[in-house]
Formats: sequence, C-alpha cells, structure tokens
Amino acid sequence: MTIFSTSFRSLDEFLEYLFKMSKDVGVVFFDEYQRISKYLSPKLQYYWDLFHHTSKCKLFLLGSTVGMIERDLSYAGPLCGRATRVVKLRGFDYVTVRRIFPSVDERRIVEIYSILGGTPHYLLMYDHSKDLHENIVRLFLERGAPLYEEAERMLQTELREPIRYLEIMEAIAMGKLTLKEISDYRVIERTKLKKYILTLEKMDIIGKEPTIMKTRVPRYQLLDNFFSFYMRFINPMKDRIEFWSNRVCNSGYNEKLTNLLRACI
Repeated sequence: MTIFSTSFRSLDEFLEYLFKMSKDVGVVFFDEYQRISKYLSPKLQYYWDLFHHTSKCKLFLLGSTVGMIERDLSYAGPLCGRATRVVKLRGFDYVTVRRIFPSVDERRIVEIYSILGGTPHYLLMYDHSKDLHENIVRLFLERGAPLYEEAERMLQTELREPIRYLEIMEAIAMGKLTLKEISDYRVIERTKLKKYILTLEKMDIIGKEPTIMKTRVPRYQLLDNFFSFYMRFINPMKDRIEFWSNRVCNSGYNEKLTNLLRACI
C-alpha cells in the first residue's frame, strides 16, 4: 500500500491529483459514500469528464444506503453513465456462516442464522458463551440494545415513510403474503400498496415466492432472516418491551423479557 507523499489543501486538489495519475494505477476507496455523496458526486463528475481518458486511477464507492447511491447513478444523477461496474453485496448464505464458525454445533448455527441472517456485523455481535435467549435479550431487548431499532434506522436512511414499510414487512412476517392479505392486515389501498411493495423489492428486502404457476397470485416473502425475525417477534412486542423497560428495575427486566420471549418463540 502506498501512502501519499504530498498534502492537499482542498478536496479539489486531491481529486485532480488522483485523476491525473497516468503511470501508476491508483486504487482509492471511499467508504460510507452516502454520507458525502451530495458534496462529492458533482466533483467526481467534473474530474471524471475531464480526465477519464488518460487517468489510471480506480475509484471504489462503498456505502450501505443503496437508494442514495443508486440515485447518484440514475439517469438524473451526477454519476450517470460513469460507473464501470455496480455490485450489490448480499449477506452470507448459510454455508458461508457455517464455515465462519467451524467449532459451533449445527443447531446453534441454525439458530444464529435464523435470527441474524448473513450480515457480518450482526454475526460478530453474537456471544457464543451465552445461550440463544440471553443473546436475543442482549441484542434486541435490553435498554440500549444495539439491534432494538435497527430496522427502523435502516429504513429511515432510505425511505420517506419508514413506518408504512415496517407495517408491510410485519404483515408479511405474520403470514399475510398476497397483496389482498397485506392490504387487509394494515388497511392500505392496494393501488398505493403496490408502490411500497416495488420499493421493498428493489431494495432486496422482499421478493416473490418462486412458483411454476405463472397464473398464480403473487405471494411475497422477506428475503433476509434478520428482518423476518425482527418483524415476527420484536416489532409487534415494542409496546410490551417499552412497558417493562419503564416499570421494572434492571434485575427484573431481563427475567421478564426472557419469559416474554420464551412465550412468543
């Protein structure tokens, strides 16, 4: 890895330096790109148009907010037509998760994957010294638990009406799989519901169940185990979780939540 031997007084100086590389191939990563895309994308557009025929620099734009990055790459976005390749990284599948924890027994791997899915960050949070219920309480139910409002946070960064999308995802997790069932469950007009469904499909959060019958009414499913678990067991319990968190001391809080969780799962 090469460290820059010069300093830069501005972002423009830095970008011009990168794009003027003609002899050595430079590789630069912008992580969490969505945080600076509004400011950086127009500048990348300018320097790319100016120097891309001669530049040897390779830029990688990484980010977890897919919608925001896709807007920059869309027809009306500043980076339209300038991406060499767009790659959507998905979570690990079960086989990969199994290889990550070779010393953990199969039953425990099934439990972990069923709750956390294949997102590496979530998998690293699991404490193998504790049992399943203790991990769920620690990750989802305790005061300040890291994953207690994770679904809401993810949707808030991408969507204007996160609550409506949460309601739709909860309906699917509860077994309401067709447009009619989802609409009846959450009292959403079917004409409006289709828009929300298409957005969730584009985000790879839900998808149509595979079928060989093309005339069959489409049935939807949550594609990620984390969302499936969260919407089936955590989201519907929010009122009760808040009730116990506000009324019992820490010593009784975990016990109450564990008993509540055991009754639900």
